[in-house]
Amino acid sequence: DVELQCIESGQRRKLTITRSEARAYEQAVRDWNARLSGVCAASGIGLVSTTNDVPFDTVVQNILRRGGLVS
Repeated sequence: DVELQCIESGQRRKLTITRSEARAYEQAVRDWNARLSGVCAASGIGLVSTTNDVPFDTVVQNILRRGGLVS
């Protein structure tokens, strides 16, 4: 069982998914990220990946530090 929450409305919905469905979803996410990475690389666009447990301001600060815009 998983519970999804809409980031905008806060509405929650519980779902039951099989292991096969979970694996298919994980593969679809990996495929999407690979395509996104390829498009960004081909276009000269930087791409940063993170997880939802890293605060947004930390992500932005790290990007700015890597770019030499802040110390």
